[in-house]
This record gives sequence, structure tokens and C-alpha cells, in this order.
Amino acid sequence: MSGPGDAGELLDARAKADYRRRLRQLEAEIEDAAERGDRAGVVRLEDEREALARELARAVGLGGRDRRAVGSPSGPASTSSAGSATC
Repeated sequence: MSGPGDAGELLDARAKADYRRRLRQLEAEIEDAAERGDRAGVVRLEDEREALARELARAVGLGGRDRRAVGSPSGPASTSSAGSATC
């Protein structure tokens, strides 16, 4: 259940499953590219794998629990005075 300032899960269950499935696919594709000697392909696929892994880690905390997005659809809870000073 969401409370005030809780924008819900960062990734829903389907998105997490899709990310994990793509990570498994990438492992196989990286292995295939390496066997073919396609170094550029390996680098490209490893970059994608790292980006997906970062997003998944950002969304899932310790013990596999979902991290919650904090915020409100109406904007930030506070404003900054940065940039409003005059010289």
C-alpha cells in the first residue's frame, strides 16, 4: 500500500522478470560473440548487461525487496533557492 509521497515500486513484477530474462539472453549472446571473436559485439552486449543490472539493482534492495519511488505527481515537496540569488 502506498502512503503520502510514495510513488510505488520502481519496477513492477513484469518489468523485473523482463529485465532478468534479458540478462540471461545477454549472457548467451556475449558467450556467442566471444566465441566468434566479435570483440565489438561483446563490448556492446556487456554495456547493455551492465545498464540493465544497474537498473535492476536500483529497483530491488537487500533480500530482493522492492525499493519504492519517493515523490509526488505534483512535484517536489520542497523548492531550492539555488539560482534565485541576485548579484
